[in-house]
Amino acid sequence: MENKMTQDDSKNLAKITYLILIERSDVSHFNKYEKFKIQQQNVISNILTLPKNVYEIYLTKENMIYQRVQGLVDGYDINYIYDVSEIEKYSTSTKCIVISKLEDIEKIVEKIMTPIIFLSENLNDDESKNLYNLTSLSVNKFQNIFERLLKYHDTKSQQEFSEIKEFSITDNTNEYEDFDDILTKHLYTSSNLLTLKSMRVNFSWEKEDDITEESIVQPIFLIKHITKYINNKIEKNIPIKPIYQYLLSDISYNLDFSLIPKEYTKFSLKNKNITNIDDFIKTYKLIKSNDLSSERNIPNKYTVEYNNERLYIENLIAIQTSSFCIPNIKLSIHNNNYKALLKEIGNYSRDNHRNIHKSFLKLEEQFIKDIKDWFLPINNNYSVELKLVSNLPLEWCPHDKLPLMIKNEVSRIPVSFGDVAEKLLMDTEQIYLPIKAFSKILFITSFEDNDNIKYHLKDGVNIIQKINKNGFDKDEDLTFMKNNHMTKDIDLNTLNLDNHMEIQDIWEDISNIDELINVLNKNTSPIIVFDLHGGHNEKEEGVIFIKGEAIAISELFGKVKIPPIVILSACDTNPLDRSHYNTANAFLLMGAKTVLASAVPIQSREASIFISRLLMRISIFLPIRLFNLKENIRWSELITGMTRQMYYTELIFKLQNKYGFRGELSKELILFVNTHINPLQSKFNEKILNEISIKINISNEDMEKFITEEFKFPECLKYIQMGNPELITIGTEENIIEVFKN
Repeated sequence: MENKMTQDDSKNLAKITYLILIERSDVSHFNKYEKFKIQQQNVISNILTLPKNVYEIYLTKENMIYQRVQGLVDGYDINYIYDVSEIEKYSTSTKCIVISKLEDIEKIVEKIMTPIIFLSENLNDDESKNLYNLTSLSVNKFQNIFERLLKYHDTKSQQEFSEIKEFSITDNTNEYEDFDDILTKHLYTSSNLLTLKSMRVNFSWEKEDDITEESIVQPIFLIKHITKYINNKIEKNIPIKPIYQYLLSDISYNLDFSLIPKEYTKFSLKNKNITNIDDFIKTYKLIKSNDLSSERNIPNKYTVEYNNERLYIENLIAIQTSSFCIPNIKLSIHNNNYKALLKEIGNYSRDNHRNIHKSFLKLEEQFIKDIKDWFLPINNNYSVELKLVSNLPLEWCPHDKLPLMIKNEVSRIPVSFGDVAEKLLMDTEQIYLPIKAFSKILFITSFEDNDNIKYHLKDGVNIIQKINKNGFDKDEDLTFMKNNHMTKDIDLNTLNLDNHMEIQDIWEDISNIDELINVLNKNTSPIIVFDLHGGHNEKEEGVIFIKGEAIAISELFGKVKIPPIVILSACDTNPLDRSHYNTANAFLLMGAKTVLASAVPIQSREASIFISRLLMRISIFLPIRLFNLKENIRWSELITGMTRQMYYTELIFKLQNKYGFRGELSKELILFVNTHINPLQSKFNEKILNEISIKINISNEDMEKFITEEFKFPECLKYIQMGNPELITIGTEENIIEVFKN
């Protein structure tokens, strides 16, 4: 291009922003979504049939799908706004605003001078106002509308749009054929049918109250068949992997139903906005038993509300699946089978009880019973990128004899409460961070002076920093690191620090909430680590402790700016047996892209090791990946790789404690692990366990028994990736520019 644009300029020019103007309303009784949004949910499904960016206005179906699958470009940019003044926050050149009243057009035109396409479900076309009915809008019609508005842009923008058009149009007209299949529309297939529509696949469907396994699988198969066919046909060398390959979701519901059942008795409901308590209790019981589709279910106001809410959630899921052309595998899992197990695991974790492994095994067995064969489509000898949408810890599901989060690259979005789930599911924007952005990392701490864990993390970080600057002190540094297990996955004798990155660790020891607000607002690092105590009582919201005083994160809303990455080295920040008003969700709602949080209480020393290792990976291993291999890396992959390494390291040292083999053998086994997970080898778990069994001279059966009885719940499984870590890419400036060129 002759006109030099920044990456942000180019991104904003090509992006199409869809803004849905609505009024605020009460939230639903179940998972807390705004009722007006639920009622207007077809707006989203109609938008998903339109282009997600300017390129797609001109791309053939095949090339459109190929680009979506590659994940090189952001997904749909869909946002709710409550007031006309909010439009000015969006710098995108092409804006489509969904309205419901003609007077809204006048208000918007008075304030916004740039060309706008107005869309509506209930208003008819009026070309003089640039107003078009959503239900009758096709891609071809959208192209005509867009080109008609080009004359209102400045000359520079017109030229750049022309170049986008020239880049997008190809001679490839041999597109895949449409399908004669009749698909079944049901809650379990809804998001996949929307994804197929978004892929411009023509198909017919029929609505059924009952659903068969074959009917559920059919659209999943079609999506994978089409994307595989197109990927094989279009050969391009794009050095990036898909955002993720499958989305897994379930029908889990608000944890409060299980945690505080007394709130849903006839007596308690009298104080809530419930017009027919008997009908509500009936619906509440049917939800808990997953029996809404039974013959004895006579629909009432609340069952209809709940079903509409679930369909709205599927529309939100479809924003993700349509943006990247991936299927949603819907698991028939709900809370009732898990509430007692999760509570037991939570209690045992708080007491550091030795029966925790037995409880975790029972959880796995229940997952296996409920999931059945639904993981067959994602079976892979390596690793698969997965997005989870659930209130349950699906990352602990067993997959190929490993927890799902160890076998695969996994992150999760909760279903409840609605504000958090909606924000995360509608977020498809990728951010690219140069490695130098991590040269500063903010640590926020706040312990009382007599707290014996006050310096655990700081001591570990100081050692890492000393090594980075001065090399190893054989007597002092290595002794400290070995005693604290910080070297378990590192061969210190061969560690090369030539390309390491020096990190400035900024420690802020805060004494009150005002200091916390000030520290957060002056921060310039993309990552914050909280090193302090956390808590979450059963009927309250999550808190952090500042000098012993409990502070709810909700007190920070609207007062602070939050970076994209938040790491919570504190207990109960995303607890599996507490309410959804937890610390992790609060940070996500305030703007974090991803939060690494604890599902159960964590041990201070082990937590310090975890964070110290992360710092070491950023300063030493990240530069090797970026400068030596010249590959960008997603934050989700970096965390998964470290967690996977920790899993096997913990296993080896647990085995050493039991069988008493020498430390040199542990190092040898850790090196074997390294060579099989960096990079990841085919059937890595099978090969690693087999090698360990041979070297320590135990049978495969004894190894399996040990894992089952003594290693079901290692420390590394406590850390859950919440939010959208796969949307954060780290690279050198040269690597990032290369991605944009492609």
